[in-house]
Amino acid sequence: MSSWQSYIRNAFVDRPEILGEIQHWADDPAADRQVLSLIAPRGTGKTWMLRYLQDIWQGNRLVIWVDAKELVNLAEKMNRENVLVPASVTHWLENTFAEARKFCTHIPPCLPPPKMTYGRSLEQLVIATCQRCKLWPPPVVLVDGYDDVETIQAEVLSDQLLTSFVSDECWRMIIARREQRPLLVYKLKSNSDREVSDRLKVLFSTSRNIGFAKQQFRRFLNVHRQAVLVEDGFFTGWFEKLKEYHWGHPFINAFLFDTALQDGTPPLRQLTKKDLEECFRATIRRRAPIGQTPQGTAALPSDDLDLLLKIAGELEEIWTEHDLDEKLGIKFGEESERIFDTGIIVSVPGYYSRYKIADGLRELLREINALS
Repeated sequence: MSSWQSYIRNAFVDRPEILGEIQHWADDPAADRQVLSLIAPRGTGKTWMLRYLQDIWQGNRLVIWVDAKELVNLAEKMNRENVLVPASVTHWLENTFAEARKFCTHIPPCLPPPKMTYGRSLEQLVIATCQRCKLWPPPVVLVDGYDDVETIQAEVLSDQLLTSFVSDECWRMIIARREQRPLLVYKLKSNSDREVSDRLKVLFSTSRNIGFAKQQFRRFLNVHRQAVLVEDGFFTGWFEKLKEYHWGHPFINAFLFDTALQDGTPPLRQLTKKDLEECFRATIRRRAPIGQTPQGTAALPSDDLDLLLKIAGELEEIWTEHDLDEKLGIKFGEESERIFDTGIIVSVPGYYSRYKIADGLRELLREINALS
């Protein structure tokens, strides 16, 4: 297994400002919002950040992990009553109650349906932690996979499970998602009628940041290369050779670092078009389309890669179906929709029928074009 594949999950959590902002909010008794959206495009480390938070908080505060993909029937896109998988949710509910009992002795018995609805069971747990045990620091729910499920699935998950956690103001919730997936935890189930606002966000910057990438690379070497000492001159010119890619995406960075290390040790070799193409394909395989496991995801066909290279090279960052047809002679049909389903092409929030290639992937495609 390559170093970038086995990279430990906290290796790229070198975002002190973001981490500090999240920790301050989670510990602030006067926080006016219970839900924080951790917003970033594919490959920028949202799951890594959630896992890191889980690690540093474990044992010191009650932390509940929610993986949306594990709780819903990914094939169910019509009938709301069949969205949640009873066996999976019951198992998760039992684990949640067991974890809560480590911090609060007043947790009631876990009573899944038909004895009690999922939401009501969770509300009983929340009441015990907040009103009877008065837990401090505030318990936190970490939600991953929220934008890997269909909209109807996210709605049911939010309505029947997630909203229950914010029925009392002592809980916090962090939801990792891409900007294209709106927040669907609608209202606080309390005396207040205010909505759980999407105003509180943390965004990962994808602007060009070679200094950030250099720090990541040093950490990569320390973890996987037996603490090789690297002088500042070692990096001279290497990062700057890529003109389009911004070095803000941990997964892509790790792949490129590993690829450029010849025989596992410095110096760095120059990256080729083939290297970048392999990196792009690896990034796509990392997250499967809805309803598939990553291991079962087919490799990106060459025709699809050619289409994406055309879109990245010849269209503006944001484009429409009309642009696709007029400038490239491509109808927005089955071929482009298949790529859309993988998360490569995404809708632009706030604009009707406006699309773009996901951040990071777009820059990588433009870099491939530049080397052609």
